[in-house]
Amino acid sequence: MNRKPKIIGYRRNGAPIWLAQGGAPETIEIMPELRGKDVTELGDATPEELRGKRPEELEQFLKVLDAQLRSIHQNEDTGELREKTPAEEQAFAYGLKLRDKIIARVEEHRAVQEVFARRPKSVVAALNNIRVGDDAYADVRRMTNHEARDKALRALDDRNNSAHLKSYEKDQVEKLVRTSTDIARRILVTENEHYREAWMKLVTDPNALFSLTDDERQAVRAYNEYRAASEGTTTAGGFGIPVFIDPSIILTAQGSGNPFLEIARQVDVNTNAWKGISSAGVTWSFDPEASAVSDDSPTLAQPVVTVFMARGFIPYSIEVGMDYPGFASEMQTLLASGYDELLVDKFTRGSGTGEPRGILTQLSANATVRVKVQTNPGIRTTSGRQFRSATGVTLPGS
Repeated sequence: MNRKPKIIGYRRNGAPIWLAQGGAPETIEIMPELRGKDVTELGDATPEELRGKRPEELEQFLKVLDAQLRSIHQNEDTGELREKTPAEEQAFAYGLKLRDKIIARVEEHRAVQEVFARRPKSVVAALNNIRVGDDAYADVRRMTNHEARDKALRALDDRNNSAHLKSYEKDQVEKLVRTSTDIARRILVTENEHYREAWMKLVTDPNALFSLTDDERQAVRAYNEYRAASEGTTTAGGFGIPVFIDPSIILTAQGSGNPFLEIARQVDVNTNAWKGISSAGVTWSFDPEASAVSDDSPTLAQPVVTVFMARGFIPYSIEVGMDYPGFASEMQTLLASGYDELLVDKFTRGSGTGEPRGILTQLSANATVRVKVQTNPGIRTTSGRQFRSATGVTLPGS
């Protein structure tokens, strides 16, 4: 006579753990929820085993129940189908019916959750107003990072907000939104019509706070509650700059053309002076027949142009380089314009000391190229009649 060992627990899959060594006996220990139960006892009411359980507890119980039913139906070691005892048959039938009820309750819960998740936008807006009043920006402070990023990206895709941005500038802003939740939330509180109007008024007149409309005042208050840009004066950053402001810099000076670079030949040198070869050319002549041709060899000279270094430097922080869309491109434009302005000035009137010698400076130093105005001795005040008869022009006083 074999003595039945004692069960000291259950595995995760629902199989019992036996105290005796040598494996489980031929009969399966039935879990208490199935032991002695008859399938006819299951009616339309909720079974006792499922009452008081949360959805996650029901899902966990379903896993244990499935493991128990598999151990009754099939040998875990060999995979063979077992011959069930009458008690096991009764428990197995009850377990299958109970399993269907668990699945029905879990699916019903999921369906209800989906209905709640599909609330109309009007209902969501009404609920938000009930919770937070009329503050349209209060939900920004409560958003998760994922929600703030998604809404900021949708604002960036809005053509009304970002039509003035170039493609690479939009890419830079998108990169900042995906890496910084601060930028994402800042977009949500600043990229709207009321905040833009308020910002334009306040940066031009720090005392314009009293002229703001109610909507503009609320937009400014929403940003101040979220994050202060500076503790100093308003014009130094007290009012946050909208993220989508056009970062392109408009030149109010310079920007003139550089004709010298268009008409002159540009040469790269490796020394501090450029040395070239110049010539007035070869002079041709018409010679008689059977006469020797004259020597028309050109006269060569070596002009020397001293090389000077022009410099332009714009220091900036790492943060500005990362946060300013197209910062390098804008600074490159400014540097190029300033460089052209310097060349035009020095190529025209440079002194030649520490800088290029200008054309006008060189011409002014050469007396042979000046135009001298002299009085024509043939024209006198007493010859007005002759001048009038010859030219038809009457001189003053004649």
